[in-house]
Amino acid sequence: MTSGKFKFERKVSYGFLLLMCRKMMNPNDWTLLEEADRLCDPQVMGHNFGVMHCFAEYVADACEKEPGRTHYFVNKYMKSALDRVNYAIGCNRDYAKFYITRARLHNIQAIYGDAADRE
Repeated sequence: MTSGKFKFERKVSYGFLLLMCRKMMNPNDWTLLEEADRLCDPQVMGHNFGVMHCFAEYVADACEKEPGRTHYFVNKYMKSALDRVNYAIGCNRDYAKFYITRARLHNIQAIYGDAADRE
């Protein structure tokens, strides 16, 4: 994972690629949500719709795989996950995966969210 790091670590996309690699190696490491959230900052990579979608997908994954913590994930991340997946859709309306992620988030929100947040 770190071979050749010195060649790439200064590239803008290095943090995103490292995050995806870490997620593949440990798919249930929910601490990666914080890193994905940080990458969505406009000063970091926040205008990249792939990064925005990645964060939203990680939120959906966390909610689906950790039922005991779903309320926590929904309360902490759901609004920003929906905002970010909608941004990704606005940038690329032809990518079906974005719509699937949004549907997953809406389903989770309907089950675990506050009644006022349900659509």
